[in-house]
Amino acid sequence: MKKTDLQKLNIPKKSGVYFFKDLKGKVLYIGKATVLAERVKSYFSKDLINTRGVHILDMVTLAKTLSWQETDSALEALLLETELIKKYKPLYNTKEKDDKSYNCVVITKEDFPKVLLVRQKDLDTKNKIFTNKKIGEINKKYDTFYGPYPSGSAIKEALRIIRKIFPFSDNYSSKKDNYEFYRQIGLAPDIKNTAAKSLYKDNIRNIKRFFSGKKKDILRDLKKRMSTLAKAQRFEEAEVIKRTIYSLEHINDIALMKRDFDTFVSDSIEKAVRIEAYDISHISGKNMV
Repeated sequence: MKKTDLQKLNIPKKSGVYFFKDLKGKVLYIGKATVLAERVKSYFSKDLINTRGVHILDMVTLAKTLSWQETDSALEALLLETELIKKYKPLYNTKEKDDKSYNCVVITKEDFPKVLLVRQKDLDTKNKIFTNKKIGEINKKYDTFYGPYPSGSAIKEALRIIRKIFPFSDNYSSKKDNYEFYRQIGLAPDIKNTAAKSLYKDNIRNIKRFFSGKKKDILRDLKKRMSTLAKAQRFEEAEVIKRTIYSLEHINDIALMKRDFDTFVSDSIEKAVRIEAYDISHISGKNMV
């Protein structure tokens, strides 16, 4: 593709995921963006080889078409990008980095499931178990995993945001010394309350749906539930769901947007330094006395 091709497209200034495709429509590369128009534009800068590397320059040269999918937030773009990369396995995404050290989000298989971050290399997807010696989990069964996510800081921030909407238990909050505090602030389930168990299952189900890009389905079901509760004059419960709906429709991911920008800049600097170091060593080798 050329910059002139880009100018013909009306790329929105919204968050989302973009696809570079070849002549046959095969996906070459998938990326996420806080602002689609600005991120895509960066692939046609004169210093692309310095900021993104040779393989990305090759990808842009091979690409013939570009498409995108808008999201309501940078958080949803982060999650959608990973699931689409897993689905399409684009050549130039797999060339970019080795994902064995990346983080995955794991939902454990137990009465009160935990939501944990686990390294890709510590997952046994065949037997659906994982090991994380840091938190004392050896061959622990899991129900579902999402990822891998290249940016550890971004997925941690994403989980922090999601937890405020759908509270969940993790390894730290489930410890005896920490549990009561997290329960009181609403970030851990009340394991002694039978009704709370049902509510927590709903939270885990909604977390799974959110990671799968089904926010609209979650909102539809929550609005139906709120209406039912209001008709039954269970106004306090309806108000709780109303607040959840508002949080979901107004995801505050400013910190995540900043991390997305910082990651893009730091990756560009890292690649530039690497190329410069190669050039210096190459020149030195040719001119050794």
